[in-house]
Amino acid sequence: MRWPWQLHRELDKRVEQARAEAERSRRELERTRTEVVAPLARYSERNHFASLLAESLQIGRGGRRA
Repeated sequence: MRWPWQLHRELDKRVEQARAEAERSRRELERTRTEVVAPLARYSERNHFASLLAESLQIGRGGRRA
C-alpha cells in the first residue's frame, strides 16, 4: 500500500520529467527549423533547375501534362 504523499511525490516527479522532455522536444524542433527547414526553403527558392525538371516531368514525353 502506498501512502498518498508517496503517490503525489511520484506523480510530481513524472510531471517534471514530462515537462523536461517537452522542453527538449521544443528546442530540438526549433533547431531543426533553423538548421534544416529554413536552409532548404532558401535553397529551393534559388534552385531554378529543380523547377525546370519538375515541370518537364509533369509535362511528360508526349508534350502533354501527365
